[in-house]
Amino acid sequence: MKDKTTNDTTPTLVGTAEPGSIITVYQDGVQVLLPTVTADANGNWSYTPALPLGEGAHTFEVTATLNGETSGRSPVATVTVDLTAPDAPAIGAVIDDVGRAPVHSRTGRPPMTTANPDR
Repeated sequence: MKDKTTNDTTPTLVGTAEPGSIITVYQDGVQVLLPTVTADANGNWSYTPALPLGEGAHTFEVTATLNGETSGRSPVATVTVDLTAPDAPAIGAVIDDVGRAPVHSRTGRPPMTTANPDR
């Protein structure tokens, strides 16, 4: 599994092992007792933490036990829970794109129309 960052406090881990294997999950180096995980007939298994993970990095490893024999631990997978909201967006500009160019007038002379140099 590749390391993952998520805002899900109960992410589901999935993997494969020999069909019928009992999968033991280690979270942050400590064996997780519940829920019990068993690889199905195709060797697929999944694990969702029973309790929500706190914010920050968490490591997971698994072993498989079949016929009394237990494998070594899998490579470590790190799941980082990030519950921090993103920075607020910023408004960069307000653009008036409705209507005609402004009409300017002076007293004593006929009205004069000028082009808006910002357009």
